[in-house]
Amino acid sequence: MKYGLAQSIFWISAFLILALLPAAVGLSGQLPPGRGFWIEFGVLLGFLGLAVLNLQCVITGRFRWFAAGFGFDNLLQFHKQMGIFALILVLAHPVVLITADPDFLEYFDPRVNFPRAAALSFITLAVLLLVSSSLWRLTFRLTYERWRLAHGLLSLGILFFGLGHVVMVDHYGEPLWKKGAFVLMSGAGMYLIIHSRLVRPFLMRRRPYRIVEVKPQRNDSWTLIIEPEGHHGIRFRAGQFLWIT
Repeated sequence: MKYGLAQSIFWISAFLILALLPAAVGLSGQLPPGRGFWIEFGVLLGFLGLAVLNLQCVITGRFRWFAAGFGFDNLLQFHKQMGIFALILVLAHPVVLITADPDFLEYFDPRVNFPRAAALSFITLAVLLLVSSSLWRLTFRLTYERWRLAHGLLSLGILFFGLGHVVMVDHYGEPLWKKGAFVLMSGAGMYLIIHSRLVRPFLMRRRPYRIVEVKPQRNDSWTLIIEPEGHHGIRFRAGQFLWIT
């Protein structure tokens, strides 16, 4: 069932609200002194980048309550565009800060603070690798299985070290409740990755199918006839598709 106008507006509004939620948490309560427009703008870009990366886990999670109304092709295209947008946000975050105040270069200096520098360097390189390998997977000669494994591991690492970066910088996350909110938001994204990559495949192994027949068709097409073993199978509609292993 495709979403109507009202449902589409609801989900788009929910996406925008969740994308702004980390920044809203950071700007809540008692605030530190302002440091100028461009520095604060650079910080906002970082919050937005982390939020968009977290929301990517929902978009591609194949959750029936969310994906069915949009169609998976539409969600994949949106995921692609948001991935590029997240890359721009993540790269613009340090560029704007360093341009406004060169002292921010110390954040990348392992001699000043090794965990902070390592986290920032990993996030920057991982996001670049994540997006480039997705856009040019065939150019890099990556099989889908290897790319998907790398995609999941890089995404998990980006969210983990992104959370660590927010906690270590601690400028807008000093109260304990803010740290807890950031942990919940990034933790939800990490759980969705683990669920789609590990939990769901484990559960699906309990519902196997047996190959009955394989029929060659025209060109490179084949008909695969399967039947469920130990369960009743699934209901389907014409035009639907499945991933099989």
